[in-house]
Amino acid sequence: MEQVISISLRALPVRDTDAQNEFIPDSSTAPQSTFPPAARPQTVEQRLQVLDILYKQELITIDEYNQKKRTILDEL
Repeated sequence: MEQVISISLRALPVRDTDAQNEFIPDSSTAPQSTFPPAARPQTVEQRLQVLDILYKQELITIDEYNQKKRTILDEL
């Protein structure tokens, strides 16, 4: 049986750095978060699968891959 893992990567809004009259809201009135927290894979196997996908898509380096893999396996 094959398991499918879905990964959702959300793009952050891009701010125009050349804007002269940009409004910056007061942090006390700004909403805490507009996105729900990302669901973290629960099992070690799922976490390693996600890590493998990130490496194969060249989103992380081999050093980052090995470091995170060691961290996951040390939790056992």
